[in-house]
Amino acid sequence: MMERLYMFAVGITVLTGLYFDLRGLVYALIALMAFEGLTNLRVANLFRPQPAVPGAAAGRPPRFDFAAQRAWHLVVGSVLVISYAMFHDQLWFFTWFVGFAVTGAGLSGVCPVLVLLRAVGFR
Repeated sequence: MMERLYMFAVGITVLTGLYFDLRGLVYALIALMAFEGLTNLRVANLFRPQPAVPGAAAGRPPRFDFAAQRAWHLVVGSVLVISYAMFHDQLWFFTWFVGFAVTGAGLSGVCPVLVLLRAVGFR
């Protein structure tokens, strides 16, 4: 449940930063996503004692020994860097899409990027 709440908070932060034109907030979120993706230290884990990623499913072993949630942080951070920091004038709509998509994933609990990363073989 904490991962859903965390995704929702990330999405709302992106949308708030975009709506009120708070560039520093969006850049801080990009830095946080990069830090969490590279180090696997997550803010969501500060509030719960159990591990964030359970072991591999009983059906088939993971192809990559890399957590899908960690890869999600890197993907979202990279998309935000490309669409907001590098090509803001050309790709402004893509940043809004990411904000709404991550917010929706937090509300519904289904993130297409996470589903795709797990299907590719991340644990």
